[in-house]
Amino acid sequence: MRRVVICFICATLMLSGCYSAKMVAPSDSDVKVLTETDNTEFKKEIRLWYVLFGAVPINEPTSAEIIEKYQLTEVRVTTKHKFLDYLIGAFTGIASIVPMTMVIEGNTQASNADAAMTNPQDAEQLRQIAADLKASADQQ
Repeated sequence: MRRVVICFICATLMLSGCYSAKMVAPSDSDVKVLTETDNTEFKKEIRLWYVLFGAVPINEPTSAEIIEKYQLTEVRVTTKHKFLDYLIGAFTGIASIVPMTMVIEGNTQASNADAAMTNPQDAEQLRQIAADLKASADQQ
């Protein structure tokens, strides 16, 4: 019975926590927040580390650093506990050190322009402009 109680207490400590992560954009940028279903070209996963079972962050990388570094104009930031986080936490949780994963996904300004060019209406306008230019060149 004592072994069951000890296992229950250990499992409770490893699976519980109080986490926080900074999800901010650089102050001098105009960043659009993406929905869950929007497509993205960029994805970066960052492991966040905490002590006291998530109460105190050890490292504090913010989404603003990644957004600025990769010049993202559209962003989706999520936090999750992946299988690897649980596996690492099973060993480091004894010392109250636990990880969590922050996922930053987004698009750059260049990819936004490419997406606009694949719009059928934009493509039709480009074909019309090209035809008009060709017609005016043929007349000269």
